[in-house]
Amino acid sequence: MTVSSTPRRTVLIVLVLVVAVPLGWVVAIQLAGPDDGTLLNPHLSSDPGRQWRTGVRVDRVHDPQSPLRPDDIIVAVDGRRLATLDAWQGPRRHAGDVVRYTYLRDGKVRDATLRLHDFDVPGAFMNNVVVYALPLVLLAVAMFVFVQRPRDRAAQLMLALAVFLIAGTGEWPLGLRAIDIAGGRGVWPYIGSDIANALMWGVWTHFAVVFPQPPRRLAARPRLIFWVYLLPFALYLLGLAISLPQTHVPLARLEQLTVISEPASRVVPIVLVILFVLAYRRTTEPAARQRLRYVIASLLGALAIYVAAGQLPDVLVGHPLVGWDWLQLTFVVCPVALAAAILRYGLFDIQVILKKWLVFGLLTASLLAIYLGTLSALTKWFPRQSSFVALVAGGFVAMCFHPLRARLQRWVSGLIYGARDDPYQVVSQLGRLDAAANPNAALRRTVDTLARTLRLSYVAVELETGSGIHEPAAVSGRPRGGDAVCVALGSDNGSPGRLLLEVMPGREPFGPADRRLLEDVAYQVGRVADLVLLNSALQESRTRIVTAREEERRRLHRDLHDGIGPTLAAQGMQLEVARTLLDTDRDGAGNVLALVAEQNKGVIAEVRRVVDDLRPRTVDQLGLVSAIRERCNHFSRENQCGSGLPCVDVVAPNHMPELPAAVEVAAYRIATEAVTNAARHGRATMCHVQLAVQTQALIVEIRDDGVGLPTGYAPGVGIASMRERAAELGGQFSAARHPAGGTIISATLPIGDLSAPTPR
Repeated sequence: MTVSSTPRRTVLIVLVLVVAVPLGWVVAIQLAGPDDGTLLNPHLSSDPGRQWRTGVRVDRVHDPQSPLRPDDIIVAVDGRRLATLDAWQGPRRHAGDVVRYTYLRDGKVRDATLRLHDFDVPGAFMNNVVVYALPLVLLAVAMFVFVQRPRDRAAQLMLALAVFLIAGTGEWPLGLRAIDIAGGRGVWPYIGSDIANALMWGVWTHFAVVFPQPPRRLAARPRLIFWVYLLPFALYLLGLAISLPQTHVPLARLEQLTVISEPASRVVPIVLVILFVLAYRRTTEPAARQRLRYVIASLLGALAIYVAAGQLPDVLVGHPLVGWDWLQLTFVVCPVALAAAILRYGLFDIQVILKKWLVFGLLTASLLAIYLGTLSALTKWFPRQSSFVALVAGGFVAMCFHPLRARLQRWVSGLIYGARDDPYQVVSQLGRLDAAANPNAALRRTVDTLARTLRLSYVAVELETGSGIHEPAAVSGRPRGGDAVCVALGSDNGSPGRLLLEVMPGREPFGPADRRLLEDVAYQVGRVADLVLLNSALQESRTRIVTAREEERRRLHRDLHDGIGPTLAAQGMQLEVARTLLDTDRDGAGNVLALVAEQNKGVIAEVRRVVDDLRPRTVDQLGLVSAIRERCNHFSRENQCGSGLPCVDVVAPNHMPELPAAVEVAAYRIATEAVTNAARHGRATMCHVQLAVQTQALIVEIRDDGVGLPTGYAPGVGIASMRERAAELGGQFSAARHPAGGTIISATLPIGDLSAPTPR
């Protein structure tokens, strides 16, 4: 869903409201009454079983002029005890009033007088920057997601989550002051902010129920979601029903009545984890599961750090490892994970934001550590030269900035995008693969290397077959329904196929800046693909040669066994009969010998036929050119009987070099087969055969004036045989229509480096 499906004006109004309403609420409740410079713990009184139940504990003091200190227990204001029921209903207080506090410090009762003043709103925000980091990051990311998906329910809930989280800061860290219990603003700002926190937990539960898709029962009855928002308040009422009857101190009862979201904060996180796990098990779609993994991993990771560094140390030693404010930063990664899950595959901007945040955060932390370490070390050496020490430490940090930033950017880019930003690394890894020994295995290792270095879910190399169809030759991973990038393989012999690359779900797709990398990769893969094709062609050629050899042996075996063999055996028996008749019947013996002589002529003819099939006898007797002319004259003689070609012209050099035997046989077979096709199928009246010797090659060209090859013809046995004879020698063959009509057949046969030609 994009912004275009929702009016921009509506989106703009919503964004203005989500910023103005929560921030306006926080500012308004701070200006609603005077400030005494204190901040109370969200629990108004101390824990049950301790003696502080008669007063409120000061958690923080943000007025440097205040006589109060953290952990002071304020028990009375202007002599009125806070433990009494009507104490918090004291007279209305205003800025400028002088108030006397009675408090306990180190077990002693003390009095202090201070003047109330207006609340310093800007100073309060500046003093709590760490606390507001999470709400502001959530608000910024939620606004960005809402602009991209304004009609997406999850995006709307994320925006509501940010609104209630900011409004809930009126409970903490801008919560109650001691004067609010004794006639200041009262407790309504605290209650309103705590209701916002309770609604925040309701939004979280709503999100967990409907993301990535609601259950069938809820989809059929969407009104059931109303009960989700009642869950925090039901937990609040349940807690009151259990604890309120056991509490008799009015101040403690006030605490339990005003703390609304605390039961939900203890129960809902566990419920969220359960709901997300159930949703993961309920969902079978891989893309939806990937989105859920973003959310579950971020929440579990943040909760684990929060418990390990905060909750457990607080229980064991009485305080967390770091301040509670800093511990909230562990959840900063959650808004980014939510955004990644909501935006699904359109994560380019999110990944850019994540990359910049990681680089910025790591760079800031590293430079701060370098500065503090340098400052600490130099202070020990030069304790009285603070200005010089600060200047040197700052200069050292400035020197470290650029190289550290470059290293962090490369590391973070590699973590998110793989080696896209470092084409040399990808190409060099591909260059290390040895494709000579086993090209097919090298191609498989190539796609695996690309998938690993570029963080890809699917890589495939498809090679083009003779019919123009692309067939997979090597595959890594499996397609997940994304848009695969198709790149033609580069090669010195043309494009042997194509390379398909599909990024992992949630990763940035390839952009225009990656085109050069893909072209370099395609060229490297194309070289390996060429070797695969050559290896395949070589294997096919070997198979054809072995097959042809075995077929020829079978033919020879059949001809010798079934033809010449029985004839020779019969002649042997006839000769034995003739030898027996020599003494008794010389005339009969002569007749038998005459019959054997006649049969022997047939055997000799059969032997000559077998020999001619192995290698044309006329080529050895007459030479290549004369043998072709003799065969073409045969067609001219056939024409006198009503068939054949009227005119066959053979043109060749006066002096032909000594050609390899295989080249002579191939040239003779191609020329005679082409003339045969022109006479029998092309209805030609003229055929021109030309032989030419070029640099290390023999050119055989046959042209006729017949009907020519039909459009879209399928090669027959004759053309296929000629093509195979040229391919067996590593030559080239072509058959096409001649522009002037008829057919032109051309074959280029390699002859190697020959010596000086000899006359023929």
